[in-house]
Amino acid sequence: MSTTRPIPWMTVLGVLLGVLSVLALIAALLLWATPNKPQAVQPTRAELQAADQVKLNSYGWVERPVEGKPGTVHIPVSRAAELWLKERTK
Repeated sequence: MSTTRPIPWMTVLGVLLGVLSVLALIAALLLWATPNKPQAVQPTRAELQAADQVKLNSYGWVERPVEGKPGTVHIPVSRAAELWLKERTK
């Protein structure tokens, strides 16, 4: 007749701590080995305002013509005001 002995609780605790230690080591290595992504450089308020001024005072394409569909352009604000006034006074 064979008798089975219960597993001592210290053995179970030791195995559990060993497994958790190995998992923590793997997680730490993965975090350490993962390269840091560079943060995107945010434009300053002055840079955004300068870009807006360039667009407000220049000509350019908003959408280029495609397959018979007319394109859309942007024009300087001052020129748009002149054209609007000219059209309005006809």
